[in-house]
Amino acid sequence: MARRYALVIGIRNYTRPLNCLSKTVTDAEAVAKILEERGGFEVTRLTEDVTSDRLIQAIRILLLQKAPGQDALIYFTGHGIPVMDPVLEETEAFLATSDCRVAIEQKQVIQQQKGIPLSSLNTLIGRSRLSSLVVLLDCCHGGERVEFIDKAVLQTALTSLAGRDYFLIAACRSFEQAYARRSEEHSIFTGALLQGLQTAQDEAGVVTAEALSNFIKRELQGSGQEPISLGSGGIVPIAFYQTAVTPTEIDEACPYQGLLAFTEATKQFFHGRSRTTEAVQQALEQSSVVILVGASGSGKSSVAQAGVIPALRSLGWRILLPIKPGFEPMAELKRSLTQAVHRRDDTQAVMNAVEQGTLAEAIAHIPGTERLLLLVDQFEEVFTLCSSDREQQRFIERLMGDVGDRLSILITLRADFVDACLQHGSLATHLQHHAIYIPPLEGDDLQAAIQKPALHQGYQLDPALLSVLLRDVDAEPNSLPLLQFALARLWDVATQAGHCLTLKQYEALGGLKGALNEHANRIYAFRDWREPTPQTQRSDTEKEWIRRICLQLVRTGSENRDTRQRRSKAELLELAGQEDAARTTLETVLAELVDGRLLVSGDGEDRTAIDLAHEALMKGWEIFAKWREGDRELRRLIDRIDDARREWQHSGHNPDFFLPKALIVQAATFADQLVAILPNNLHTYYQASLDYDRERTADLKWVQLERDFPDAARRIQTHLQSNGTGENLAAALELVHRNLQAQPNQPPLGIIQDTLHQGMTLAREQNRFHDHQASVLAVAFSPDGKTIVSGSDDRTLRLWQLDGTPIGQPFHGHQASVGSVAFSPNGKTIVSGSDDGTVRLWQLDGTPIGQPFYGHEDAVWAIAFSPNGKTIVSGSADRTLRLWQLDGTPIDQPFHGHEDYVRSVAFSPNGKTIVSGSYDRTLRLWQLDGTPIGQPFHGHDAFIWSVAFSPDGKTIVSSSDDCTVRLWQLDGTPIGQPFRGHEDYIGSVAFSPDGNTILSGSDDGTVRLWQLDGTPIGQPFYGHEDCIWSVTFSPKEQTIASGSADGTVRLWQLNDICISQPFHGHEESAALSPDGRTIVSSGADGTIDLWHRDNWQDWVRVCCERLRYHPVFRDPPDAMAREACEFCREFCGWGE
Repeated sequence: MARRYALVIGIRNYTRPLNCLSKTVTDAEAVAKILEERGGFEVTRLTEDVTSDRLIQAIRILLLQKAPGQDALIYFTGHGIPVMDPVLEETEAFLATSDCRVAIEQKQVIQQQKGIPLSSLNTLIGRSRLSSLVVLLDCCHGGERVEFIDKAVLQTALTSLAGRDYFLIAACRSFEQAYARRSEEHSIFTGALLQGLQTAQDEAGVVTAEALSNFIKRELQGSGQEPISLGSGGIVPIAFYQTAVTPTEIDEACPYQGLLAFTEATKQFFHGRSRTTEAVQQALEQSSVVILVGASGSGKSSVAQAGVIPALRSLGWRILLPIKPGFEPMAELKRSLTQAVHRRDDTQAVMNAVEQGTLAEAIAHIPGTERLLLLVDQFEEVFTLCSSDREQQRFIERLMGDVGDRLSILITLRADFVDACLQHGSLATHLQHHAIYIPPLEGDDLQAAIQKPALHQGYQLDPALLSVLLRDVDAEPNSLPLLQFALARLWDVATQAGHCLTLKQYEALGGLKGALNEHANRIYAFRDWREPTPQTQRSDTEKEWIRRICLQLVRTGSENRDTRQRRSKAELLELAGQEDAARTTLETVLAELVDGRLLVSGDGEDRTAIDLAHEALMKGWEIFAKWREGDRELRRLIDRIDDARREWQHSGHNPDFFLPKALIVQAATFADQLVAILPNNLHTYYQASLDYDRERTADLKWVQLERDFPDAARRIQTHLQSNGTGENLAAALELVHRNLQAQPNQPPLGIIQDTLHQGMTLAREQNRFHDHQASVLAVAFSPDGKTIVSGSDDRTLRLWQLDGTPIGQPFHGHQASVGSVAFSPNGKTIVSGSDDGTVRLWQLDGTPIGQPFYGHEDAVWAIAFSPNGKTIVSGSADRTLRLWQLDGTPIDQPFHGHEDYVRSVAFSPNGKTIVSGSYDRTLRLWQLDGTPIGQPFHGHDAFIWSVAFSPDGKTIVSSSDDCTVRLWQLDGTPIGQPFRGHEDYIGSVAFSPDGNTILSGSDDGTVRLWQLDGTPIGQPFYGHEDCIWSVTFSPKEQTIASGSADGTVRLWQLNDICISQPFHGHEESAALSPDGRTIVSSGADGTIDLWHRDNWQDWVRVCCERLRYHPVFRDPPDAMAREACEFCREFCGWGE
């Protein structure tokens, strides 16, 4: 490991005309002693008689044998002689040795022998490639032109010292002589030098070359000498002194962050970047977008989170939720901005502005007037994780577009992705004019980053350790993560060994690179890695899991330009297959990797995200680096397959998003390897793509024969969009007829079925309920299934017949959106809850029954009748539940207990208890008097979306934003493990009527069935293109209905076959009629739709019946209409 070497020269004896010097030996010994005792130097002494040969040999040994790559120091006290070149009229400086001979003419040295030229010394220094160098010259003409350090003489040599630290302090300027007073023990210069070496330490007890030089200058001011100094590079420590710390000042908490970035919570430990922080802060005052550019490991995220954000917050700025672009940057942007608003209307307005407008329009909905900061960290993920060019472009356009006067955006960007940014015009402009490039951390800043966190906690830092750390960081570019990790590991050792970080401990850990490598190897090899001497080795399976986990968290780039990519925990657990025991073991391994600070797991919105702690792990862990070198082409292929799978999933499993032919051909060359290593979700998608490709190839001939059908279908769709007439509907029917003639044993082409459905929808408006003026937020069937009630954003309720005829006038009375409605069990009254904070009861003719139910202080989001119809329970954003009599009288006090919005409520089947689910992540069970039954049900890691009782009232099911479903006993005891499988939040759950099955719908676009022990039943139901907000069983349990934000309702058989095409037309809510045959759906476009669970044949019948007495069939105007009429007559069995 690191060592420090010094050569101390004190020459007493000279031959006249050079005088002998009386204090040089004493001076040299005093300096050598301090260097040994306080500087950790191995000192070589040359004193008394020092010949030229002896000095040259000692210098060569020091510079060329001992010190290369290490710290070196040369102290010389003796004569320095200037020799004038009569031809060039220039003076060259020499260090005089004891056998030096000089010729003097007119008081000038005109010739010398045996002296050491400073230019030659300079050349040796250049060859030595030192880590750092300090030269101290106490001689009569030590400052002569100072070619040794300054200008041309040393510039050539200094090129080999680029990036290293060097310092020269000479006793006098070239026109002055160094001298010593007879009464003093030491020469003037060395006396000041010795005093500085003992007293010029900083708060950490370190004497640096710069501090020593400044001290000597102050001490010698007015003495007749004015020492000169020349320095470059960073801090050069010379001597170290421990500072006393009392036990009461010690804080055991580790201030170093390992591979993690500093955050606002750890800002007190963040040092060394004040200048960069101030520069960013000033730039944000002037520009709406500032880009902080730096190499990987330069500390960009730390500057932003621990430097800029606290500084701006202290000035009154509001900090929006920081984001990383990830796979879907636009979704991340919406998530951040919607976190800043609370009203449902504002949330939707913000999302619409982000999607279709500008950030300035979005910010207008955020309350307040303070300045806002949005941090977009790791911006390179736009290019590495987001595979959609359109998504990339939209995200960049939003950030670089109009953001208004309140918002400023701080972007952190890895320097090697600047070229990618320059391909986007607006982004390139900001890079040219509003970029701040983070410099290497060096000098005083680096020393502060190392020392001050330890001092803050009352710990000691071994001076020799500081010197080595400064040198090691200087020699390893972008090594700040490795430095922080090594310091964190040192802290663990120091906590057990006297609260002092020492060089010995550092060397035992393996130094800057070795600390991380040794730690990672230990976790990889042993289950009991925390023990001082681990014994329990991991199995080969566990090691393989660790390898695959690490590689899955890497985006394999070209030319080894790899980056991190986050994965959901569910994705990584797929590595273990479906066996419960294996998944449990893998989950333990994941937890250990997180505990060992190699991985990080998200919280809050990133609740299931797993990521590498830092990209430095990819290079700093040697085993990992070797893994990355192998199978790069295969892993890049897997990344592309995964990209395609995400697009396919985002499209709602549209087969158009299966793997393209070119990628299938490429994958065929790795077929055996892919089958062996693809995770389950990728394997399922890959196999489905292969199956689809085979089917597509088999049908190619028929598709070629009928290639005109899609064009014809699109033309009809265009006509239907502009004019939904009977003629265009007849054209759709005629196209179905031709398709069936060409392929009698197959259903019509998908695009033709879509055309038929479009015709059925657009050419008969009586199936759309148009009277609402805004989004329909809630619908419910009457108990007899003959009428429907709806609640809308237009503040009204409406009652409808099943044919779409409005019953009476709208129910007016609410002052804000109506978000929840329900019929009484006898079907004679309706209850509604509104964002105006009230509950209202209505007769079926729309007459309000009594006054509004006042009591809630915020929006009413959930409402339910008791089974006997005598009481009503409501849940509100004011965090309470209330029980009401039918006349609006509150029954007792509000149910207090939840700490956040109450999202869902339900009565038990016997009507004696109530369950509620809240954004505070808990469920609560209540008696009817509001007394909590037991403790809150804890177990979910995020807010609760939906709760329901089992039909027998003995268990409760809940779904949460943490992507799990949980089953509970009535005392709050979780039944089994959470149901895991969904990849995003679960918006709705329901029991089957027999209570044996649970149904869930999720934001990941899938519906799942579960056994009561959490075992998935079959595969997920794929088809939806967006989050699923509502799911329900039909009473006979043969059919499932699901409603989604993609604007569709889908019906499913329990064998995972979608039995009809999507029912387009709604986005908000869905309910099943009591007979299980009809679905009512409401949409954000202000419409209500009725759908029958029919397939394309039923659509044909519906369309034919609609045109049966239409003029287009009564008197067909052309051959197309006649063909359509004949087709309907035959298909439906009409007589003449």
